[in-house]
Amino acid sequence: MESSWDRLKRQLQDFYQVAAEKTDELARVSARRIDVLSLRRQLSQEMVALGSRVYEMIEKEKTNLVSEDPEVLRRIETARRLEQEIAESESEIEEIRSAAAERRAAQARAGRGMDETGEGPGSGPSF
Repeated sequence: MESSWDRLKRQLQDFYQVAAEKTDELARVSARRIDVLSLRRQLSQEMVALGSRVYEMIEKEKTNLVSEDPEVLRRIETARRLEQEIAESESEIEEIRSAAAERRAAQARAGRGMDETGEGPGSGPSF
């Protein structure tokens, strides 16, 4: 039979393991979120510059040359690249979350006493 101290020790070890895993998950997700925010800001700036260039060309009555303008084409390509990077970062966030959820579910199935949220019964050590 497991003594109270042994049970407390096991529960604390489980708690710290879950806390470490959750901290790692949150740190990785937060880093990707910062990347997404930065990329979205860059995309917004690129779109403003693109719109300004198109407006400038329309004002100069060069609308037939908009689709051939090197600056317009470069800004469109940059915007597409940024959109792709945003999608990739958002996909990475989902992968991180899915992997963490799968780990928690596997731990629960393995009998660590963890539920699918990564918390144990009563969500803390019982004395």
